[in-house]
Amino acid sequence: MKLVNNLKIKVKFLGPLFLAIFAMVAVVFVGAVSMGSINEANDVIYGNNYLSTVALETINNGLSDVRRDLAYIVQEYYRDRIGDYKSSIDNIAKICQEAEAQYKELIVDDEDAKLFAAFQNAMADFRIDRSKVITYAQDGEYENALSYLDTVARPAAEKTQECVEELVSYNTRSAQESVDSANSTYKSSITILLIVAGISGALSIVIGLYMSGAVTKPLKVAVSTTNSIANGDLTVVLAKGLLSRKDEIGELAKGIKGMQEGLIQTVEGIKNASVNLGSQVTDTNQTIAVLNDKISDTSAATEELSASMEETGASSEEMNATAVEIEHAVETVAEKAEDGAAKSGEIHNRASELGKHVKESIKKSNDVFNEIKGSLEQALEDSKAVDEINALADAILGITSQTTLLALNASIEAARAGEAGRGFAVVANEISSLADNSKNTVTQIQAITKVVMTAVNNLASSSNNLLNFVAKDVMSDYKGMEETAQSYTDDATYVSDLTNDLSATAEELLASVQVLMRAIGEVSSAAQEGARTTTTVAEQTSDISMGASTIVDNMKETQKTSDELTALVDKFKLKQ
Repeated sequence: MKLVNNLKIKVKFLGPLFLAIFAMVAVVFVGAVSMGSINEANDVIYGNNYLSTVALETINNGLSDVRRDLAYIVQEYYRDRIGDYKSSIDNIAKICQEAEAQYKELIVDDEDAKLFAAFQNAMADFRIDRSKVITYAQDGEYENALSYLDTVARPAAEKTQECVEELVSYNTRSAQESVDSANSTYKSSITILLIVAGISGALSIVIGLYMSGAVTKPLKVAVSTTNSIANGDLTVVLAKGLLSRKDEIGELAKGIKGMQEGLIQTVEGIKNASVNLGSQVTDTNQTIAVLNDKISDTSAATEELSASMEETGASSEEMNATAVEIEHAVETVAEKAEDGAAKSGEIHNRASELGKHVKESIKKSNDVFNEIKGSLEQALEDSKAVDEINALADAILGITSQTTLLALNASIEAARAGEAGRGFAVVANEISSLADNSKNTVTQIQAITKVVMTAVNNLASSSNNLLNFVAKDVMSDYKGMEETAQSYTDDATYVSDLTNDLSATAEELLASVQVLMRAIGEVSSAAQEGARTTTTVAEQTSDISMGASTIVDNMKETQKTSDELTALVDKFKLKQ
């Protein structure tokens, strides 16, 4: 019992679980072993008995087919088909030999081997006998063949089939024994599985209930103790059995005991502190009452001083405001003078730049004028080449007239030649048409050339007019702009000197006003600082008075809280 109590709760709960898992593994193992036995029995049934039976069935059917073919061979009526029946017997004999070899590989014990040896002897005798029957039939001795079949070969075949039936009976018995063994194994396995499952289930339930009780009973005791402590009873005592446990419940019991001892110390400390707090609150109330009276007197005197300082500050502020206005006026004059000086400087710079630009423009205009003039003169000289187009057009017209005359002569000669000159006449017509087209084209070229000549003459006239305008009017205007720019430069210099003198005077006046402003500002700042200081003192004194009143109120609440705390602590039962 003590060993179980010292086990961890996890071990208590995992024990039944592991037992159930072990039982499950045991059941699975027993089932696997049983299924292995049954599987072996099935392998024996299929691998030995079933395949052996199939081979014997093949042999038995082959013997029946051979007996049927022998019955046809011994009849003279089927003498023409002896070869076919013999081939059929040979094929059947081959199949039977394969089945015989297959069965030989499946022999499992001595009895099976003995029966198979008897079958082989009978089959060997039957092969000899059927060969003799076939030989008699092939020789035409049908009576001997039929007699030998009835007296020797057929009994040998029947004996062979009896051996096959004995082998089949043996394999059937062996298969039944395997089935019975498998059934017995299955039943015993079911019994073992039920026993193992029942025992493991019962053990799991018993151990689970025992472990559950070992956990829940001490937990109920711990919960009961905790409820008593929660209700204020700190005298409750935990059982020694719980404290001596080594599991989580023992740790919980020790924790509850430690909590109980800590609560006892805490409650006793609170009780002692509440008594001391009550006496301290009483002393503090008396001290604050005396301090509150003195603060009220100080506050009244401070308010009177603050009023006087505020009047002095107001007068200083009026003087300061007047001085500020004067300062602003002087600053405005100084700023305007500086702006005028800056503007005059900018005007002077712009006038100088304008003069430079005008000189550069005059130089560029002269260069462009000379360049354009040379280009136009060269273009006018080149335009005279248009006259050569007229000369070329006249030459083409002469060639066209000769081509027309040549085409006419060719047409006449073609007409004289008759049929032989028909092709030449076509060529002559084409040459005549080409000459007419060339003449029309040259006429158009001459008309266009006249238009071009007219345009070139107009362009030459307009270019000359433009050059005259630039040489006379534009260049004259550039010279006037240069003189105006120089005049602007002189005026800007005069204005700049004037504004610089005004700016210097304004700066001197501003410096004097600023000195006066600093003096007034210092007086005003001193007055305002005194007013603010006295006001702050008055406000702080008032705040201190209000704070003292608040402290008195808080002390009353603290006294009330101390009484409530004492009443609350008295509810705890610290001693039995």
